[in-house]
Amino acid sequence: QAHAKVWHNYREHFQPHQKGMMSIVLGSHWIEPNKPEDELDISKCQKSMERVLGWFAKPIHGDGDYPEELKNEFSFLPRFTEDEKNYIKGTADFFAFSFGPNNFKPPNTLPKMGQNLSLNLREVLNWIKLEYNSPRILIAENGWFTDSHVKTDDTTAIYMMKNFINKVLQAIKYDDVDVFGYTAWSLLDGFEWQHAYNIRRGLFYVDFKSEKKERIPKSSALYYKQIIRENGFFPRESTPSLQAQFSCDFSWGITESVLKAESVASSPQFCDSSLYLWNVTGDGLLHKVEGVKLKTRPAQCTDFVSIKKQLDLLEKMKVTHYRFALDWSLILPNGDLSVVNRQVLRYYRCVISEVLKLNVQSMVTLYYPTHTYLGLPGPLLKTGGWLNQSTAFAFQDYAALCFRELGDLVKLWITINEPNQLSNVYNRSSNDTYRAAHNLLIAHAMAWRTYDEQYRSFQDGKVSLSLHSDWAEPANPYSESHSKAASRFLQFEIGWFANPIFKTGDYPATMREYIGFKNRKGLSYTLLPSFTSEEKQLIKGAADFYALNHFTTRFVIHEPQNGS
Repeated sequence: QAHAKVWHNYREHFQPHQKGMMSIVLGSHWIEPNKPEDELDISKCQKSMERVLGWFAKPIHGDGDYPEELKNEFSFLPRFTEDEKNYIKGTADFFAFSFGPNNFKPPNTLPKMGQNLSLNLREVLNWIKLEYNSPRILIAENGWFTDSHVKTDDTTAIYMMKNFINKVLQAIKYDDVDVFGYTAWSLLDGFEWQHAYNIRRGLFYVDFKSEKKERIPKSSALYYKQIIRENGFFPRESTPSLQAQFSCDFSWGITESVLKAESVASSPQFCDSSLYLWNVTGDGLLHKVEGVKLKTRPAQCTDFVSIKKQLDLLEKMKVTHYRFALDWSLILPNGDLSVVNRQVLRYYRCVISEVLKLNVQSMVTLYYPTHTYLGLPGPLLKTGGWLNQSTAFAFQDYAALCFRELGDLVKLWITINEPNQLSNVYNRSSNDTYRAAHNLLIAHAMAWRTYDEQYRSFQDGKVSLSLHSDWAEPANPYSESHSKAASRFLQFEIGWFANPIFKTGDYPATMREYIGFKNRKGLSYTLLPSFTSEEKQLIKGAADFYALNHFTTRFVIHEPQNGS
């Protein structure tokens, strides 16, 4: 009634010449049924919204009275007279709405009541539209919080603000909700009611312990300023959708990991010189005819049933290249050339030759580590695997064998798949990781040089290695520390292998400087190996193209460890 009296007073005495509008700010949570198909859960959620928001919203924006469910359940609730209902009804020129952390109750009590807390501002705006006959809505307070120790890099607040404002825009554009304004809470850090000074919600950071209480803009203030300037969301740096075609010689392919080879032909019937009669005694079995010998035919690629299945799938897709990996441990079980499994090599040659008949080129990966044992031949694993430099020389011999046996049919080679991801295996120490990477780089370079010097002139193929190449962006684009962290991520993730091969022959200077900095601070005892001048010359330029495996973009933050 107090609000209604003020509204009528303004309406009668001030609004005619001041031309203003008046409302009352109502705050609410938003909850969704634990089981969306359960009518009882839906009913509980509706009751919850009526008790929190409808308690005031229905008298003002509805029929002038409390929700019926509320009156029925709480007999002590005061009753409005008909005159009071008419006096309160419609006493708002717009629906002023508050949505933020203060509106949410502890979540552990809600599932028991068939409810789930939700931060979906779009949904609650739609509920208001449906309940109160599409009122004009102003978001009068909205925002999130950070812990009190967070200063200006309030990254979480940026993403929460982006989510909230985007939900408002979706409600306007897709649902025809009449929202005419948004108000961020709040300008400055301050006393946050029951949370006191334990959280911060301001756009400007305030150091309460300083004498002058300086006001410093946070990242969220810069982001909100950008939203206001652009009046919404625009892809500032991304390329718009393009209606065009690739060049006619653009290659479309499919890739998989290690192709399991058949050790024996799956259709050996033409290799057997015997003649058989079937079911002559009614037993359903084959019976050999003694004394009869037939001519056999030479082994053929069609003897391998699995190849036919692969070909059928590739033909359906109409691709132009097919990438798969050989099984190093199967081809050279001893890790050296003392034992060569010719049957396995024959199987891979059959795959490549049959694929060529479909006018599809094979891109062959020599080494594709997919398991905890790295896919290495057992003897090499026992002697330390990639921690032992002798493995690099063994790989060179293995690569030369494959070039010699298969190179007349293969024009694209990948030596090693994602060597920059092997750190997941060598996790005993950073030193082991860097040592293994060092030997992997040398192994690749020696294999590339072998092809370049001994096979390229008459096989005319190209060789590279494939690097895991996810992109990285600073989680907080307004934070210099996040930008540096994202750049550092790319150097340690991609530049670690790409810089030696495609640029200088050595690791990125950023890596050496950062590792050295941590060592000087006593935060690490890692040593990044050094290349000799001969090794630098060996590695530099050892790739005919850049092969990348890309899956996502990562948001990177700067998070100091060990109190540094």
